[in-house]
Amino acid sequence: MRYVTIVWRNEQTGESEGPFFGKMSATRWYWNNGNGSYRLLPDEYEILVEYPGDLDNNDDLFYAAYQSYLQSYGPKPAMKQTNGWLGPDGKFYTCRAREHNDLGYDLHILYYGNINYALSRLRDLEKRGWLHTYADLVCWPETKLTQAQIDTLFDLAMLDPTTEFANSAMNIIEKENEDE
Repeated sequence: MRYVTIVWRNEQTGESEGPFFGKMSATRWYWNNGNGSYRLLPDEYEILVEYPGDLDNNDDLFYAAYQSYLQSYGPKPAMKQTNGWLGPDGKFYTCRAREHNDLGYDLHILYYGNINYALSRLRDLEKRGWLHTYADLVCWPETKLTQAQIDTLFDLAMLDPTTEFANSAMNIIEKENEDE
């Protein structure tokens, strides 16, 4: 088997889906490092990137390949009052409800390389200064916010100042300003 980035045509809608990173055999597409979760490959698919080396037996190669995938096809910053992670650099990455862990995993590899399994993904990002948000709430930070985070939080709050998200963001900004 080989690791690839792949896209395929949805057989019901005819639209392209992906790109996805995972392991591929002649007839199956695996995700979660090929640990049993798979789907049959559709008739129409395209391999965008094939990653060299034995990624199953070399963590450094696996994380380098996955980081390369994330740099090209991974999460992109957005400005929307929703679930997500706000990085120390002020970039805000959104996710659907209950997908903070998955996004956190990707962001950890994108920013820091190999994941630190000693801490949960959420806790490790929080300890590194990332701010965790929900659709109607900005969680209190573990560390002092950077100016870039304060600026982004303010911009997010001003998208719609009447929301609980905006109220929560402004409370955190006020607290940060009091602590100075």
